[in-house]
Amino acid sequence: LWTGSICIYPHNTRTWDGGGGDELASNPTNWDTDVLPVPGDLIILNTTSHKSMTWNLNLPVQNWTQVGYLGTVTVATVYGNIGFTNFTILGHCVISNGLWTHAVNVASEVSRFSATIRSNMVVGSNAAIDVTDKGYTFRTGPGTLPGDNAGSYGGYAWNGGPCYGSIVAPANIGSGGRESHGGGAIRLAVGGTSRNDGLICSDGGPSSWGSGSGGSIWITAGALTGSGTNRANGGRASAGPNRAAGGGRIALTVTNTGVDFSGFTGSNTTFSGGPGGCAGTIYREKKADAGRGELIVNNLGGYIGYAVRNTDFSGLEAVTYDFARITLTNGGNISIGSNDMLIATNDALVGVGVGGN
Repeated sequence: LWTGSICIYPHNTRTWDGGGGDELASNPTNWDTDVLPVPGDLIILNTTSHKSMTWNLNLPVQNWTQVGYLGTVTVATVYGNIGFTNFTILGHCVISNGLWTHAVNVASEVSRFSATIRSNMVVGSNAAIDVTDKGYTFRTGPGTLPGDNAGSYGGYAWNGGPCYGSIVAPANIGSGGRESHGGGAIRLAVGGTSRNDGLICSDGGPSSWGSGSGGSIWITAGALTGSGTNRANGGRASAGPNRAAGGGRIALTVTNTGVDFSGFTGSNTTFSGGPGGCAGTIYREKKADAGRGELIVNNLGGYIGYAVRNTDFSGLEAVTYDFARITLTNGGNISIGSNDMLIATNDALVGVGVGGN
């Protein structure tokens, strides 16, 4: 006996025309028929208007098609369990042009980019999801120390605070440096294939004398393809390159049986902002890994030394990790705190002099 319910949404087409006096999706006069989208609608952004949008409607849409649009869409999702915490697209999402981002944070974790796409997602070569400089503000966050500093997160910064957050499920924003914010936070859960031919980015903001750390990118998808860039680098300090921020954290998980990462030919980087900071972490997991994926630390251009500044599991809390493979390249090194645990059962430890991932 069926006792549940089935919701059948209409599939009206709503095209953004930016005709209202603000940039809010919740203003009906910003839509071509002056009618607000409702659950299940087909959302179109095209050359009709390049006016930027704040998507603040906490409702699921069927498809999102963004072709020819050159503006910025700020998705107003927030941390926590109350309010607009996740944007759901029931079908596919295509972003051929333009940019998606989230609102800037200040002294606490308030805004992040969080979306679930039930079918496939495409980020085109002229498109980006970019939350650079949207993390903690100047000299703020768990990876910041008082005074003159850069921000830490996945890797230690010059004169920075501790590393923090999860390696396998990174969801934090980056810490601010002396003059710039850390990177923001991107969470994408894609039921089908996520194709990135453009840019998915959570860099720390640049500065002259002390930058913010990279933020976080956490993508789960049936498969990952494309030739684009996933990047959560620390911000660069132009006047003092040694005052570099730490890199952020990236985690990529593919859930389809038999799928690996060979379909994505682009780059994943969590570099520091220069020779004074350390790289963050990159985690990759396939369905066959059964929870024991690969940790990668690629320290290209970062600080090379031991027991001074490293890529740390966590400097704030005791953590336990179990990886099937650990790859250290370009002088990458890992610090395991006295309260941390690395379960090393049939692990492969790989050191690469020069390389990528």
